[in-house]
Amino acid sequence: MSHNPVSKQEKQFQKWDARLLDFFDLSLSNAEEASLLPILNSLNSNTDRYEEISLIAEGGEKRITRVYDHRLNRQIAMARSIHAKTPEEHEQFLREAQLEANLAHPNITPVHNIGFDSKGVPFFTMELIPGDNLETIIKKLREGDEAYKQRYPLDMLLSMYLKVCDAIAYAHSRKVLHLDIKPSNIRVGEFGEVFICDWGVAQVLFDQEATKPPLPGEPDGDVLNDMTLSGIIKGSLGFMAPEQTLAKSQKTIQTDVYALGALLYMLLTYEQPVQGKSGNETLEHTRQGKVVAPHVWRKSHPIPSSLAAVALKALALKPEDRYETATELHQEISRYLTGFPTTAERATPFTMLSLMIKRHNKIAFILLLFLFLLTGVIGTTLVVIDQKKTEAIIARKEALSAKERATRNLSLFLQKQQEAQELDHMLDTAIHYALWSQDLSQIDNLMRILEMGLNRSCSPAERDQLLEKKGQLLFVVQQFYWANHFFDMMSLPTKEFQEEKNLSRIYASKKPKGSKHLANPELIELIRKLQPHNKNATYLYLHHSPSIRSQTPEEYLPLAIAILNKLNRIDSPYALQLEKRTQGFHLNLTQSPYQILRLTEIGKSHINVLVPLNLYSLDISYMHPNMLNETAGLQLKELRMVGLALPAPRLILPAVKRMNVEKLFIDTEAYSSSFIKELREVVEVIDERVEIRYSP
Repeated sequence: MSHNPVSKQEKQFQKWDARLLDFFDLSLSNAEEASLLPILNSLNSNTDRYEEISLIAEGGEKRITRVYDHRLNRQIAMARSIHAKTPEEHEQFLREAQLEANLAHPNITPVHNIGFDSKGVPFFTMELIPGDNLETIIKKLREGDEAYKQRYPLDMLLSMYLKVCDAIAYAHSRKVLHLDIKPSNIRVGEFGEVFICDWGVAQVLFDQEATKPPLPGEPDGDVLNDMTLSGIIKGSLGFMAPEQTLAKSQKTIQTDVYALGALLYMLLTYEQPVQGKSGNETLEHTRQGKVVAPHVWRKSHPIPSSLAAVALKALALKPEDRYETATELHQEISRYLTGFPTTAERATPFTMLSLMIKRHNKIAFILLLFLFLLTGVIGTTLVVIDQKKTEAIIARKEALSAKERATRNLSLFLQKQQEAQELDHMLDTAIHYALWSQDLSQIDNLMRILEMGLNRSCSPAERDQLLEKKGQLLFVVQQFYWANHFFDMMSLPTKEFQEEKNLSRIYASKKPKGSKHLANPELIELIRKLQPHNKNATYLYLHHSPSIRSQTPEEYLPLAIAILNKLNRIDSPYALQLEKRTQGFHLNLTQSPYQILRLTEIGKSHINVLVPLNLYSLDISYMHPNMLNETAGLQLKELRMVGLALPAPRLILPAVKRMNVEKLFIDTEAYSSSFIKELREVVEVIDERVEIRYSP
């Protein structure tokens, strides 16, 4: 977007301003002039740029503090060397900063500045990441902390693990090995961000076939590898690969794969894969490949055998027996999360059939119900036929001995008993499915199966489980009166659904009689009252979705804000800027706190919360790069994404095609000319500069 710096009218106004100033003598003092230029004056100030606030951590070679950057007006983290005294030691400390700065990835901590402080101590600054490190999270899970168990289930831990694999795979593509992957070096932000820190022992792989020196911005092994060539074993016990325990041995990509396997092992068991009574014993066990079998820790919590097999393959003693790349390890976890068997587990036909049923649970449920009914009909018919046949045989052969008749009667009894056991087993399978299924499209069938389970004899604990599930389903479909009725029938209500029980009693009186759905204001109020970890907010929204079709975008907007706040775990209300223009509706998400726009469930399609707004245009400028992925499902005519720092710009092309965008507003200087030319063949590109940020 081009602008005329000074128009003719502006020049005329400047002349009038000068004449008015001369007439009234409105000159400003030096202090007043300085107050009008705070940012410019901060750059010319002689005061130190960084002001220390508090200590974050100290140990090893570095001291990490929280500091305030006077020039950028924000808080960041600063790492200072503790033991470095000589220029050679200073150089070794600063190598870590330069190497980490060469790795630009969303899951690697970005480095902002490098230098010496006023005392001559070397430092480098980096992004300040609030939250826990992965070591703290695993410790809390091992201790059974309920808040952490609800916030970090296995699926969430695996999602974070995939991000770690992505970052390591990227580093490997840049010829860089981390060599110290462990939970304490992985930070987890308050909004699900994952960052790999501490590249102090990293090593750059040499390209033996390279004939030219590295380009500017590429890691240079001649400069950055001195820190790891001292002949000293560097790494962390329990996560070091066997070859890493030998000071002069060659490190490869499989060395990092071993550490990733150890990390996966800890996420599954909460314990290190290699144990020992002392450091030397642990080191010796590592060299011998003595990994503790994961099933040893199953007493505390279940461990999926497919994931345990993946971890053990990555922890193989010989590098050639491990996964070749971090990408292959990423693919194995993705297979598990999407319901497919991993290659490491060597799944049996029965296991593959079970996973296929889970992936297609709707079809499997219908087939199971059909087989259940068919087996009952066939079994009953066979019993009747067999009875008639037995009676005919007895009539024709009255001369049979009592022993023969007793034998036949016993055979008939055993056959009926076996059929009854098979029918009971099939009912158990159907009830187990109904208890764990979250497919709202099958809610009527789920209700019937739960009712069949309640009508047969069962233990008080099993009955409470059935009543609790039925009450939950009724709560989701907004039948609050009956949900409260089934919750009250429970002998020992669990804490997990005490919240739904209390809310059912309140909203039973608020729902209009004869209506399937709450009015939007009451539904929004209900969603806000649910705890952040409660998934029923999502299911309430999904059940309510048919009534959304008759609403205008303005009527739907408050509900969209409520569900977005719940998905992004935002407590305070946030007002979206929805504007009705001549062409259609425009939504401005610039600098909003949202990073998630879609309802995501494993095995189901993603539903974008913004779709009912029927947007003509969308502004996601200056937001997290992942926001481009979150636009999936939208159909737009215009998209504005200025200042969106994408790690892979080519992600723009499929996103634009997917949304049928006609006009794209971007900063063309942020991309190569060849890519802009390719982009213009698909969409009309409007050039906007990042530094120009007018209020909409």
